[in-house]
Amino acid sequence: MTFATLDVDAIASTLIGEIGNIGRVQTRHRIKLIKAWEIEEGWNLLELGCGQGDCTVALAEAVGQDGHVTAVDPGPADYGSPATLGQAQAYISAGRLGSRITFVQENPIGFLKAAPEEKQYDAVVLCQCLWYFASLAEIEETLALLATRTKRILVSEFALASSELTSLPHLLSVIALGALAHRDPAPTTNVRTLISPEAIRRILVENVKCSVVREGTVEGAGEMQDGTWESSYTLSKSFETKVNKLVSDERERNYIFTLRDAVKSAKEKLTSKVTTMDIWFGSFTTN
Repeated sequence: MTFATLDVDAIASTLIGEIGNIGRVQTRHRIKLIKAWEIEEGWNLLELGCGQGDCTVALAEAVGQDGHVTAVDPGPADYGSPATLGQAQAYISAGRLGSRITFVQENPIGFLKAAPEEKQYDAVVLCQCLWYFASLAEIEETLALLATRTKRILVSEFALASSELTSLPHLLSVIALGALAHRDPAPTTNVRTLISPEAIRRILVENVKCSVVREGTVEGAGEMQDGTWESSYTLSKSFETKVNKLVSDERERNYIFTLRDAVKSAKEKLTSKVTTMDIWFGSFTTN
């Protein structure tokens, strides 16, 4: 299969209901990542943090009939909206790409430790999932374990950089959400452990002893809805209530609310909608 045959509408149509509608935008981005990562037909992939499967189906299309994607996520089956993880994954499994995908509900570290040592993958994919990890230590342990399972680690994450002023509210909001997550014993937002591309690269190169094959920024992420979702939540009453409940230190609470004010100010100055910040990708080989 060549990259030109990865059709956005065909891939998005394998996603359930409203996720499929949102997924057309997401799928365009996933295809760009697949090209940047240089994923090949026939590969046996492990995807960590698959969620509702919008990246999973693009990967399954890319590897073709001779390839396979094992998609792992620790989220409970009833988690997620507008469809739960269970509903979304069941829909995919019953569709035309279902035979190429195995969904696993398990913590990535537990999954990797339980799998036979001889189980190897052509590549492991972590597509905008590292911010969902519970801690930096969990990220570091996961990446170290991956080096024993594959020769290629393929990562993408929001770049914490904005080439357009319209995505500045998104950048500011994730910093505020990351600060609050530090005090939340059971965070449920999309930002639980905020980590930069520089820190991801440092862990992989210095700690895990990987080599950088290729890295860069994927263009066109602005149309994705993450910027709208994150900034809207940061400005919501729910966020304010949570900060007041969880953050007892006055200086720390003031810092988070100052970030929130910066989100509000940046959003008010826009003449168009909030967009999503740039997305960084990296391709690493294990030694």
